[in-house]
Amino acid sequence: MLNCALAMWAVGAALSPLQTPTDIPTVERQGGLLTLSFPAPEGTIRVYLPEDLSAGDTISGTVIAEPKGATDPEREKNAAALAKYSITTPQTSSSDAGGYRKWQLPKFTQVTGLRFQMVSPEGKGVGELVARVQPARVASPSNMVPPDLGVLGRPFPVPGPFDGDLGNTKTTFGGLPVQPLAESPGQMICAPPTLLGKTRFGCSDGPHSTAGDVRLVTFNIQVTDPVIRVGQSTNAQIRIGGLDEMGSDPVKCVVINHNPSIVELEGGDLVPIQIEPSQVGSDGSFRKQLRITARSVGLYSLTLRGETRSQVPLGSSPPVPTAVEPDSDPPPVPFEVRLSGLPNPIRGNRPLRIVAESVRPDVQIEAALFSVRLEPNGSWETLGTDSNPEGGFSVEWDRSDYAGGTYSIRVDASGGDGQQASDQRVVTMEDPNGLPSGSMQFENRNFQRDFTQISASIVTVSDSTIRSKRNRATNLRNAAEERRRRARELEDAARAAWERAARKRSQAAALERLDRNIEDVLRNAAAQIDALVKRIEELKGALAGQGDPAAIDKAVADLQQAVDDCEKECEKRKRAVADAEKRIADLEQELENLANEVNDLFHGDGWTGNARFDKGAGIVRWGFVRDGSSGSEIANWGPKSQRVNDLRKKKNQLAKDLKKAKQDLEDAKDALADCEKECEAKKKALEDAKKAQEQKDEAAANEAKIDEAVAELDKALAELESYLDRNPDLPSDLKDKLDRLRGKFPIDSDEWEALKKEIDDFLKRKQQVEEALRKEAEAEDAKGNGDWGKANDLRGEADGLEDEARREENAASDLEAEKRRQEARAAEEAKKRDEERARAEAEQHRKCIEEFKKWIQDNIDRGILPEDALEKFENWLNEHAGKIPDLVGVIGKVLEGVSTGATGTGLANGLTALGATIFYWWAEAELKAACARLSKKIDERTKQLIALELLEQRPPKPCGVIQPKQNTSETWFYFRKGNKVLLFKITRSGGLECMGEISLR
Repeated sequence: MLNCALAMWAVGAALSPLQTPTDIPTVERQGGLLTLSFPAPEGTIRVYLPEDLSAGDTISGTVIAEPKGATDPEREKNAAALAKYSITTPQTSSSDAGGYRKWQLPKFTQVTGLRFQMVSPEGKGVGELVARVQPARVASPSNMVPPDLGVLGRPFPVPGPFDGDLGNTKTTFGGLPVQPLAESPGQMICAPPTLLGKTRFGCSDGPHSTAGDVRLVTFNIQVTDPVIRVGQSTNAQIRIGGLDEMGSDPVKCVVINHNPSIVELEGGDLVPIQIEPSQVGSDGSFRKQLRITARSVGLYSLTLRGETRSQVPLGSSPPVPTAVEPDSDPPPVPFEVRLSGLPNPIRGNRPLRIVAESVRPDVQIEAALFSVRLEPNGSWETLGTDSNPEGGFSVEWDRSDYAGGTYSIRVDASGGDGQQASDQRVVTMEDPNGLPSGSMQFENRNFQRDFTQISASIVTVSDSTIRSKRNRATNLRNAAEERRRRARELEDAARAAWERAARKRSQAAALERLDRNIEDVLRNAAAQIDALVKRIEELKGALAGQGDPAAIDKAVADLQQAVDDCEKECEKRKRAVADAEKRIADLEQELENLANEVNDLFHGDGWTGNARFDKGAGIVRWGFVRDGSSGSEIANWGPKSQRVNDLRKKKNQLAKDLKKAKQDLEDAKDALADCEKECEAKKKALEDAKKAQEQKDEAAANEAKIDEAVAELDKALAELESYLDRNPDLPSDLKDKLDRLRGKFPIDSDEWEALKKEIDDFLKRKQQVEEALRKEAEAEDAKGNGDWGKANDLRGEADGLEDEARREENAASDLEAEKRRQEARAAEEAKKRDEERARAEAEQHRKCIEEFKKWIQDNIDRGILPEDALEKFENWLNEHAGKIPDLVGVIGKVLEGVSTGATGTGLANGLTALGATIFYWWAEAELKAACARLSKKIDERTKQLIALELLEQRPPKPCGVIQPKQNTSETWFYFRKGNKVLLFKITRSGGLECMGEISLR
């Protein structure tokens, strides 16, 4: 079975300061391979062993050092340090056989296990692991049975009768040798190369061997939203690559939801998938989307499992950290990224600046990784990363090492909350170092003519067909982008609706809480005020002037106590303000420290990006990207990944705590201001009571006590008024009623009954507002849910259009590749014709050389040249063919021993010129200057006559003697190459006098 796992992480307990996960050796079992990882400050040393260790076995494995570092110099330095560590097995010896290790497992290891120890350069043991060893093996498989499916980058186990010694084991994929990782008497494990699709696999070990077809695939599951809340939904994006040339046999797999109590998976907990050839895109991949809905808080995992004919369990792809979180906040703003400003086609040879930008201004990029690949099935190559927001996120693409063709350019970006998004574009690039793509031209005009003629019969793919495919892909992408734009509008509208709903619910809850507070104060104050009003009425009636001095003194004492209590309360609230300010400072420091720890974790694991505390927003933003997951503890579900998950949870909680602390500070400041205002009112009531005490006026003292009781009520109403001031969107009549109500304070005793009724009417109106807010919140929720559902539908349509655009782009790439193949055939045919012409020219050239040799031999026979002149010339020709000639040396060697006199002098001049002419064919440019020095004047009319005769010559000869018909008194000797003619005058003495070069036009 072929597995691809996706694990979603829930937040767990934070590690204590004493726990250091990076220092703990780990064991991983997957796909028949046992991996022991020993971490060190400079990187990790991994030991790869067969998983089926049995007592008495001979086994082989490999030890690989993986240095840390973000740059090549850092990795080289750390690699040198790791080389000083050693891995030992104290219980048994191992032999190092050049690239792998071999062990003989003693019988007692069945009980003790096989112990591995990492020893530091100082000779100290710094890490230890024990591999479990099974009882002695009963039997080994009789035949090698390799799986028919393999996952790129994961273990590839082959069961069979192996001898446990990697030294005599040979494995190949597509004819390419691959070094095995581990071997036991029961299996061999290797890592397949990056040959996506169907290829040929071969394996041999001593007398046993096997060969057959294997399909190398990629399994990938991605979740659109890494973090969701209970009740929310997201999508699992499933992609299986490497399905080219499937034939008629379908590929079967199943998606398994391992945590049905946490999430509900569309289609059930087991979703079977049968991939028919018709469902595979032109890029050789199959895509499917399944809906995930969160049921409860926790972590969950999905597994994509494929079936192999041999039922061999293979390794799975690394998990992706994702979680269901407990709060009911609205879904995070979707993070989207796009490549901008890409020309198509790309021309010229200057470096190209590739820019990535966030689609939404409120969700910014924190880090970006740029990659490129040659279509249709090239490997992705990293162009660079950028985590510096200054100047935008971009990378310079130096295209000098890339040929012309069709390329996909991709950006993988991370947002401020760890969200992941990508964008991909297909472009055509003209060759930056040569000829434009699709416009083949050649300096050799004959070759160009032949190529054009042959292409007309061979090349069947037109540029217009390719452009049509690409234009349709562009239109499909534009349509997809329009749907995504509408989806973003709907998502924004949904979020706004949810925010309005949350605000309305919060307002209703706050008003209800203030209701209870006011009712409690009113209940306590009403009884007191009713008694005081009754006493005042008695004092104004039958007991007029008969006030009770003790009652007056008690009223003053009560008011004095109220003032003292109020001042104490104000001091308490001042301390609350100071405490809130300190709490904010402490939380901000915690968030700053958390950002630093996140940076250390990711940078130490080879990621690019940064984490920072945004003090203005009160949150930690982080985003990191990495070129591949191999060797990453964060990407491969190690202790670091758990720690990152803990920190993500912690940062969210700290951000909420900080937001609450800031609100607490504002509330504390408002409470302090209200308290100080209340104290002023109570002090005024105390002054009135003291005046009544001096006048022995109990009624006045009671009026002062009524003022103090009303001040308590006013304090509760002031809190409500403050809330209404902060929420101006609440009905204005509520604020107007409250203003009128509080404007009547303080009151006289005879105004109390009217005030009670007015307060009662106000509270009834407020309760109506609360009920209306709850109903409006429900309506907003419904609207938000509806808009969010429509947005999901639009995004589904956009994904479908994007897939169709990708298919059109791939089809265009296939057509362009076919056109290039056809053009290559045409060029090959044109090359053959050109070679035939070259051979003919070479033959003519040979004849010219032979004619010159004959001329030398004739002069030897006449006694003008020495006997060895021809031999010396041939020797010189052999030594200097294709080089710049030393004319003086040539003259000296050829003319050595020439007789003096007029005849000898003429011949010497002729040979000097003719020697230059011979080498004109090997070093044309260098000889121009030499020919110019030897040339004599020749009148234009003679040049024209000679040129006319040479133009009429059929067929044209490369050299020879010519006597123009209009001028029979002079005879000329010429060398001809194309339209250029080197002309010599034959002197009366039989010599050749160089007259220069003329052009035939």
